[in-house]
Amino acid sequence: MALLSLRHGPLHVELLPQAGGSIARCYLQHDARRQHVLRPASDAAIAQHAVEGMACFPMLPLCGRLRDGSFPLPDGSRVSLPPAWRDNHFLHGVGWRLPWQVLAQGPDHASLQLRVEQGAGPYRFTATQHIALHDGGLQHTLTLRNEAAQALPYGIGLHPYFPRYADTTLQTRIAGLWQADAAILPLLPQAAAALASALAAGLHPDDWPLDNTAYGWAGALHIRHAGLQLQLSAGPPAGLLTVYTPPGQDFFCLEPCTQVPDFPNLTAHPATQTGGHWLAPGQRLAISMQLALLPA
Repeated sequence: MALLSLRHGPLHVELLPQAGGSIARCYLQHDARRQHVLRPASDAAIAQHAVEGMACFPMLPLCGRLRDGSFPLPDGSRVSLPPAWRDNHFLHGVGWRLPWQVLAQGPDHASLQLRVEQGAGPYRFTATQHIALHDGGLQHTLTLRNEAAQALPYGIGLHPYFPRYADTTLQTRIAGLWQADAAILPLLPQAAAALASALAAGLHPDDWPLDNTAYGWAGALHIRHAGLQLQLSAGPPAGLLTVYTPPGQDFFCLEPCTQVPDFPNLTAHPATQTGGHWLAPGQRLAISMQLALLPA
């Protein structure tokens, strides 16, 4: 499938539904000059449908890692997801590994759908994405409906990649950070006062190599670099933010989500720190992320 192109004024978005319902590129076109808002997928990544090389992809029916691809049910039994989905502890769910269908499209908007009816253990769900461009930027809404015959733990999120420059500054407010083990699975929530203070003041991604989830996120953050200022915002229930700032890379990730990784196995901690939802049959979960382009 070819790229699905959207445009509103100078803002362009290219979608690749077959590659996990991903955004491949998001950029501003100023005559002959292109300014990337999200890290662009290479031509090779697009040709290979390499989702890890895209600009943004959806996470569902769970975000991050799930330890050993397993979790307990309220009756004491355990669910073990199929081995095919357990690589890296069931990383980011299944939505990013499957092709999405185009439901509708226009010059500056598109809707995608994914239906999972088998092959993911007890999970059965329908998910939709709606991407709309407007004068101020981009709105990305992700909705999921539990179609299984039982209540199950669900989490959804979005995984945007941003280009990293020498002058990049991130600024936001968090209450604390989940500390992780060697498998990048959360262990304990901590206040992380030094990091919280640095984020509130503004920091460069090189200053804090992270692959952790923050709780008590204020719901908005600012990115300033390369003559561009962005505001990423997401309201409840996306009250957690996974921050990925790998050293030596030309990108970083800021992922609004509804749960900390492995939340079904973290029942000893309060929901204010873990997030997560147990959806009854027919219940829905939705988040909306806005990327606003602000005056530099």
